[in-house]
Amino acid sequence: MDIKLEKAAMKGYELPKGLTLAEQGYYLALRTLYTAYQKGVVTKKQAAEEKKAILAAYTTEHSKEEFLDRSALAMSERICKAADNFRDNRTLEAADTFYAAVFNLSENWRKEMEAK
Repeated sequence: MDIKLEKAAMKGYELPKGLTLAEQGYYLALRTLYTAYQKGVVTKKQAAEEKKAILAAYTTEHSKEEFLDRSALAMSERICKAADNFRDNRTLEAADTFYAAVFNLSENWRKEMEAK
């Protein structure tokens, strides 16, 4: 994580703009932890352990965000490609390909459905 963000949390600054949801959670959790440590609510050892847990949770959530971003981009590209194909080639096969792209189905979705 960005050291500037951590230092801002340590100083109790307001939540910076433009952060992802995972970054916001990380920042707010750190800011709360630093405040608790500064007020003597938690010991240095407790703070260190909680900071590790906060970082682990952030890493997990950040990975999920990146996965969802990549997945959404791939799906968008797949839909656009299928839509362009259907625009240029108005066939049942092109319509099936477009339908599969919109609903994120396999290329053989119709055969799989008929087999059931």
